[in-house]
Amino acid sequence: MSSKICIFLGLISYPLYLWHWPVLSLAYTASGMMPNVWIRVLCVLISIILAILTFYFVEPPLRYGRRPALKSVILSVLLLVIGIGGYALTNNINSTYTVIVTDKNIIKANQAQIIDEVVYINYGNFEEVKSYSEKCKAVFPHWTKDGVKSLPCLFTRDDGFNDIAIIGDSHAAEIAPLFIENLQKQKQDDLGDHSLVCLPSAGQAPFINVGSSNIDVFMNNFKDIIQAFDYVLKHDEIKTVLLFHYPNGSEYDVGNSTFDLFDSVYHGALRTFEMLANKDKKVIVVLDHPSLPYLPIAKTNNTIRNLLNNRYSFDKVYFSENVFRNEYNAAVIKAASSYHNVKIVDISSIFCDKQKCYSKLPWNDDGQDVYRDLDHLNRIGAKAVVEMLMGEIEKAF
Repeated sequence: MSSKICIFLGLISYPLYLWHWPVLSLAYTASGMMPNVWIRVLCVLISIILAILTFYFVEPPLRYGRRPALKSVILSVLLLVIGIGGYALTNNINSTYTVIVTDKNIIKANQAQIIDEVVYINYGNFEEVKSYSEKCKAVFPHWTKDGVKSLPCLFTRDDGFNDIAIIGDSHAAEIAPLFIENLQKQKQDDLGDHSLVCLPSAGQAPFINVGSSNIDVFMNNFKDIIQAFDYVLKHDEIKTVLLFHYPNGSEYDVGNSTFDLFDSVYHGALRTFEMLANKDKKVIVVLDHPSLPYLPIAKTNNTIRNLLNNRYSFDKVYFSENVFRNEYNAAVIKAASSYHNVKIVDISSIFCDKQKCYSKLPWNDDGQDVYRDLDHLNRIGAKAVVEMLMGEIEKAF
C-alpha cells in the first residue's frame, strides 16, 4: 500500500467516486441499454482523467482559496441547477414514453374503457372501431370480461361475412387496425374484397389447449382462445387464419415450472394445425418482432442518443438469445413442418439485420420511432408488418 500508484489512487479516490457514476449513467442513457464492456472500460478511464483534473485544478482553490462563504453559495446554486436540469431531462424522456392522446373521441373511449389502448392508439377512427367492436359483441357478449386485461374483439362485417381471422394476444390486437385499413384500401383500388375478425386474448398463445395456468384470470383468457378457434372452425367462410403471440408471455402458457414450454407449445400447435387443416384453412403463423431493451424515445428528445446512436439500434443478441422466444419459435416451426397449409412468417426481419435490431427503421428517415412501448408497435411499425404479411399471404396462397 506504500507504492506511489496506490497512494495516488487513494488521493483521487473521492473525485473518482463522484465522477464514475454520472459518466456510466451517461453511457447508459446514450445507448439506451447496458453498454458493452469496452464502453464501460472507456468510461472508467474517462472518470480517472476527470478525477485527476478535479484533484489538481478544482479541489485546491475550493479547499484553500479565499472567500469560502461565496464559494459555498456558488456551489449550492450550481448543485441546484444540475438537479433541476437532471429532473427536467428525466421528465422529458419519460414523457416521450407516455402515449399522448389528443383526440376527444379517443379520450372518451379510454374513460369509458370501451376498447383497449392497443387498438385505439393504432386506429384513428373511433366510431369505426366502435362499430366493429359492437359487431363482435353480438357474437361474444362477454369477451375477456373476466380476464386479466380486456382486449376487444373486432368484426369488420356482420357474423358470417368475414373471410380472415386474426387470433392471438395483444400483438394480434396491435396489428388488426392497420390490417383493416389495408383491406379497405385494397377494396377501394379493386384489388380484392376481404374482411376480418380479430379475436385477441391477453397473455395467451394462439393454440388449442396450450394454457395450463393455475392463475384464474389467465385461465379465463385461455378460455377466450378456445372460443376463438371454436368459432373459426365452425365458419367455413373464414379461409385464412393469422396467429400472433408475444413469446415472453409464454411463461403463462405453461402455468408453472413443471411444464416444458417447448413440449407444451409444440403439441398445442400440432393440435391446432391439424384441426385447421381438416377444415381447409390456410394458416400464417407470425413469429414476433423484438422487444426493446430501452424506452422508445423520440429523436428530437434525446440529443445524446442522436449523436452516438442515430439509428436507434441495439445488439441483436438481446433478441436472438431470448429463451422464451427461441423455445416458442422452435416448437412452432417444428410443428408447422408437417402441414402444407401452414406458413411461418418471421417479422423480426423487418426490424433486425444480421447484427442489429432497430427501434427506428433504417429506411424510415422521418425521425419517428416504430414502437409504442417496450413490447408493442405503433402505427408505423404495425403498417410495416401488415405490408409484409399481405405480400406473404399472396405469395403463399
